[in-house]
Amino acid sequence: MNHMPGLSSTRNRIAPRVGLIGAGVTLLLSIALLSAVAFGAIRSSTASARVVQRQPAPKTCHARGTGLLQLPDARCTPGLRNPVVTQGSIHRTICVSGWTSKVRPPVSVTKVEKTASLKAYGDAGSPANYEYDHFLPLELGGAVNAAGNLWPEPDYPTRSGFYLNPKDRLENALKGRVCSGAMSLASAQNLVVTNWVAAYRRYVSSSSSGSGSSGGSNSGSTSAGGFYASSYSTAHYIYCADDPAWKPLSPTYLVHFATFAQALARFPGRTLHRPC
Repeated sequence: MNHMPGLSSTRNRIAPRVGLIGAGVTLLLSIALLSAVAFGAIRSSTASARVVQRQPAPKTCHARGTGLLQLPDARCTPGLRNPVVTQGSIHRTICVSGWTSKVRPPVSVTKVEKTASLKAYGDAGSPANYEYDHFLPLELGGAVNAAGNLWPEPDYPTRSGFYLNPKDRLENALKGRVCSGAMSLASAQNLVVTNWVAAYRRYVSSSSSGSGSSGGSNSGSTSAGGFYASSYSTAHYIYCADDPAWKPLSPTYLVHFATFAQALARFPGRTLHRPC
């Protein structure tokens, strides 16, 4: 076989370059993969809270499930995150009392969007029967005004109080875990967008039934010594008197209640730290 002069030396020079390029591509792919894992592969959106966002075409979206335990159409409403909220920023954002009210879109914007979203999902009932819900909630770093993160969720069964909707209870339970360090932000976000109903049954309804409650809340819980809760703005739990977890709390903010119902009335949306 004949060899062209200098061909082998040229190959020797090219080979290391190809190796470096390949290593660089591999590194970039690895970084992308790690990023996807870190954020649960949930896309983000910076859609403005002050601008009415375009919704899917009428009757192109179909909710899954029935009643209050519904999931939105995965194509229309996959759930999107707010890039401002990261694991490193939770104590400057979602874990700060009142933060969500600062980023929530005004009614003048969501009212228009909700009407179009109801048409997209083919919901012909009264708009009052639905909540224009952030699928990935603001409390867990959801996108503030993206069409892919808002949908007409069946509303509360009664108007007698807040946090009656099972998804609302889950959102508060997961936020408590994230802000206390018991769960990562990415894990909580994935639980919601993957199947919030399954997450509700695991993190809310199971603990409710274990505490003697017959419904979707812990209001049936009993404790001979009553209940304790911290009035501090970032607190998330109510504790049975025999739960040692309340003892390290600052006595400056500690409040005692005779019943769980009294504690929940004072601090709506909180969850029982563990069954009594």
